[in-house]
Amino acid sequence: MTQSIRIVGTGVTPALDATTETQSSRGKGSWLHIAHNGKGIVVKPPTSFIYGAEISGIGTFRSQPSPKGRALFSPLDCDFDFEVVNASVLFDVFVANATKGIRLFNAGESNLRRVRGQPLTVGVQVDCAYDTIRFGDVHLWPWWSQAPGVRDYMLNSSTGVYLKRCDNPKFRNYFSIYRKYGLRIGHFQGDKGLPPGTTYKLEGHFEADIGIYGLYVDPETDGFTATLSNPLIQSTIARQETPTIPIFVKGSNARIDIDQAALTNAGANAVRVEGSNSIVSISHARVEHWDRAKVGHAAFAVTDGAAKSGSKIRIGAGDYQGESPVFGAGVGATEAVVPLADSPSALRGLTIEAPDDSRLTFRLRGRDNKVRSGSLKLEL
Repeated sequence: MTQSIRIVGTGVTPALDATTETQSSRGKGSWLHIAHNGKGIVVKPPTSFIYGAEISGIGTFRSQPSPKGRALFSPLDCDFDFEVVNASVLFDVFVANATKGIRLFNAGESNLRRVRGQPLTVGVQVDCAYDTIRFGDVHLWPWWSQAPGVRDYMLNSSTGVYLKRCDNPKFRNYFSIYRKYGLRIGHFQGDKGLPPGTTYKLEGHFEADIGIYGLYVDPETDGFTATLSNPLIQSTIARQETPTIPIFVKGSNARIDIDQAALTNAGANAVRVEGSNSIVSISHARVEHWDRAKVGHAAFAVTDGAAKSGSKIRIGAGDYQGESPVFGAGVGATEAVVPLADSPSALRGLTIEAPDDSRLTFRLRGRDNKVRSGSLKLEL
């Protein structure tokens, strides 16, 4: 499409017979069979940016190899089913078994009102967007196939949502399952005269279920910022030997503020920071069953090099259910702020692992966050 246009179907029925051995049959509806390996629907105006395009009520499918139980699976080397360049588009679509789902390039103000399906390599990729993109209802579920071979491929190679430079994205309802990366943050190098950069001011909620990394920030990023509300991240327990990490920050100068977080079944750390001068702050963390690999990973960790650059993990309050240390990192890299009631209170079950010659500092603060005088009893 080279101008503002509406493609509206009657909707689709995604799957009639979900199976763990092969692939599901499609139901009725407005289906588009992309019978080649190239791009599907492309919105790309020849000159100026366009607004008001809409693609809704349709589903796409590809002629992927048929899954066979636990047999190794690899999808076709296909391009994106949908590509938007220099345009704003409203999406309500189903991508049944795309190798790559939706690519947005300079597509600010696009609205993913409803996107469902099982894209196999990447669901939604935003290379650059200089105005808000809204992720209204994105649900990446294995409708097409639940075969173990497909699931293993996705855990090794698949990304749900991949944001390079995406200014002020809004997440309202995003769910993914069986992904190596639930939400991945990258860096846009600049192209066609468009400025480079990293996603900033991300806001909202998401859930990443049975994956490797829930939120992953690439090493090349610089200045990623986010305000998240109650992210729910559960790592796969089928790969206890894999260092699954619900929140993994490798980029520099990141600032991630989280209202509360539920992080479950980490093979290694629940939160790990390796990038320089990056800070993760969680007001309340509920962490269950980290260090599944049983090698002594702490729930929260900042590498020594990152700690020396100013990187930190700050935890307001927590509920920890695990046997390995809660904190373990470079000197001064992790902070636990435990709210104290008017009457004496206790923090029990907290294990801190620190390098030799470390100094631990305990401060008593009131509800107004001011340092108070008082007594602190440590039972060793």
